[in-house]
Amino acid sequence: MAIMAHIWKRTTSDAEESSTRKVMTLDQAPVGCPLRLVAGHHGRKLALRLAEMGLTPGTEFSIIQKSGGPILISVRGARMALGRGVAANCAVIPLNGCPGHDS
Repeated sequence: MAIMAHIWKRTTSDAEESSTRKVMTLDQAPVGCPLRLVAGHHGRKLALRLAEMGLTPGTEFSIIQKSGGPILISVRGARMALGRGVAANCAVIPLNGCPGHDS
């Protein structure tokens, strides 16, 4: 459990990158936009669950679908669904190639 808590600690590079790009929650991000997970505002259980799914800070992914129900994302060639409550607690930054959000 201590290892998972360490994975979710915010690093200096995360803080620097977050200050230069617009941080938003996953449920606010547009469909098709390349994103990077920076941090979550959640407890240990959720952090552990996300880590088990391969979603740790620095992970790059994109939203495939978010019209009603859970948000469908593509991560490392796999698709997974995240509930809107979980998505609302995950902070992401848009990467280059995201219309209107390039830095």
